[in-house]
Amino acid sequence: MKVLPTLEGGLRVELEDEQDWSIFQELLDDARGRREDWLAKRLGVLMEEEDWETYVIPDLAAHFGEQVGEVAQALADAKKEADGYAGELFIARKQGEAWYGVLNQARLALEGEWKFGGMDEAEGLDWESEEPAKVAALMRSQLYLLLQSQLMEFVLDSGGGE
Repeated sequence: MKVLPTLEGGLRVELEDEQDWSIFQELLDDARGRREDWLAKRLGVLMEEEDWETYVIPDLAAHFGEQVGEVAQALADAKKEADGYAGELFIARKQGEAWYGVLNQARLALEGEWKFGGMDEAEGLDWESEEPAKVAALMRSQLYLLLQSQLMEFVLDSGGGE
């Protein structure tokens, strides 16, 4: 997989094989979390629970769901256009916020489930002794972080409107 900026202020993701496509399916699965409104409920710890449940959770859950839906549609469209296993996915400037949100939801869901607590290879993660599912989740989380940084640099901070 290669991620490159476009002249229009977006990103072009070159997907080389089925494994690259499956990473994006896992992104959608990770972003959906355990329940549709789990992230909205998690964010409400500082507000009175009744007000949060009544006024905020429905809108946040709908917004998160719309972002996942937009990214899922973009992936489905790109895969339909793909020649065999190879293909390209374009993330336009106007889609940047949705992609960033989905990547963030996925990272928060993975952190909530696996409690990485900032662990990484540099901090002495023993890749051999960790549970394979946890290592895979950490690697996905790190990939999502890298994609978010590319979005910040080339899409969301590229100036101007749509």
